[in-house]
Amino acid sequence: MNLVELAKVIFTGDKGTIIIQDRTGHSKIGEKLGFFGGGIKQDETPEQALRRELLEELRYSPEILNFFIKQNTICKITGKFYGWKVIEHIFLSPITPELLGSPCLEGGGIKELLLADALKLPDFWEGDHKILEILYEKD
Repeated sequence: MNLVELAKVIFTGDKGTIIIQDRTGHSKIGEKLGFFGGGIKQDETPEQALRRELLEELRYSPEILNFFIKQNTICKITGKFYGWKVIEHIFLSPITPELLGSPCLEGGGIKELLLADALKLPDFWEGDHKILEILYEKD
């Protein structure tokens, strides 16, 4: 079985909001919305990979990155990773003014949503949707 390992972040606000990425023009598996982050290189830890990806995607380096969950999912969406095992290392980081002022260099931009509203959208791939459900239950 093919395998891809990713590090991602969910930026969270104190009023139940999250920041996500509009994946228009950048989707690898058909998702329209997702979390910022990307692949882990062989010589990187998940946190190192995430910090590198955030600099590439947002020119932003958060002060706080807290590990949240590691999840394994088999991708069922037709596309680049169909049938692959996807291992995701998910971190949480607070929404800051610096983040909100960062340029989004990949996809269609930054979106701020209520977590409860994000859960209703069909635009996330199944792995990200499961993570949103876990985060919602935690709060």
